[in-house]
Amino acid sequence: MLPWRSLLHSAVKDLRWSPETFWRATPFELAAALKKDPGFSPMSRADLEALERSAGDGGCTPTDTMP
Repeated sequence: MLPWRSLLHSAVKDLRWSPETFWRATPFELAAALKKDPGFSPMSRADLEALERSAGDGGCTPTDTMP
């Protein structure tokens, strides 16, 4: 997972971005603006499933279909 709090702090302090600008930016845009290598990989299936369980909204499964 990304250190969102630290990244938001850097964006607001160093880049003078508003929180809205920060949340609209992609991780790659933020990394480029901060001149840092993103150095992270896509979320794993296990991490995604853990996030879905923690959301508590019931979510959907890959086999669910739209009506």
